[in-house]
Amino acid sequence: MITPILSQEAAFEFFTGTPVSEASDSDSNKTEDALLDCARAVYLDDATRAKLVSLGFSELVSNINSLENAVSANDWSLENL
Repeated sequence: MITPILSQEAAFEFFTGTPVSEASDSDSNKTEDALLDCARAVYLDDATRAKLVSLGFSELVSNINSLENAVSANDWSLENL
């Protein structure tokens, strides 16, 4: 199933299970965790990257590489800072 693009409020409620009207600071941690989980799920192996580039999707691959690097940097900071 493909998750549809949601409004900011609907996305918040989807990922936290908390109505916007009842949201607290601790709920923002849930959204950060959901973002990182989704970002980690986007990993591409080298063969898939090469295939996407050969099909003309080099900008997509570049954006995915940036996303993976940002997740790696975040993971490192959580473990070492």
